[in-house]
Amino acid sequence: MNVEVNTSPFRVYGVVRDSTGKPVQNANVQAFDRDLRKKQLLGTDQTTANGEFTINYQLADFQSGDSPSRRTPWLIVE
Repeated sequence: MNVEVNTSPFRVYGVVRDSTGKPVQNANVQAFDRDLRKKQLLGTDQTTANGEFTINYQLADFQSGDSPSRRTPWLIVE
């Protein structure tokens, strides 16, 4: 999986590929903010025929976690 993160508004996007390098279509991708005690779902997407996904989220989407003063999430993509 290749992943890039942009800020303001936040966006994580990339391409999901299988072990042979072929794009994976219709895969469910989720982005989370990982805190000490929990993870907050930031958004979901399903990959295209080319394996591409994009998840957009805002600062408010991860401000209710353990460290609400953080300006960026501790990002996990599954």
